[in-house]
Amino acid sequence: MRALVALPGGFGTFDKVYAALNLVATRTISPIPIVLIGKDYWNRVVPLDLLASEGYISAADRALVHYAESGAEAARYLLERCGCEDGPIA
Repeated sequence: MRALVALPGGFGTFDKVYAALNLVATRTISPIPIVLIGKDYWNRVVPLDLLASEGYISAADRALVHYAESGAEAARYLLERCGCEDGPIA
């Protein structure tokens, strides 16, 4: 399984997050889970709800992101997505 998990960061982190969102939203790559750790931080710097409500992105694009508050929470989410709840990701 491929995924992007991003912690709060600066321009380099933003670049990777925006690149992944753009590639998935434009169907340039197959969908991957995108998990942003720290919802309060990410809502301030990437206001997806605002972008969707203003019509700049679709509701489907908004749904590309899952928020987690810790690495453990992100791991549980990814394990559930791949059906690997009982063991490591292969």
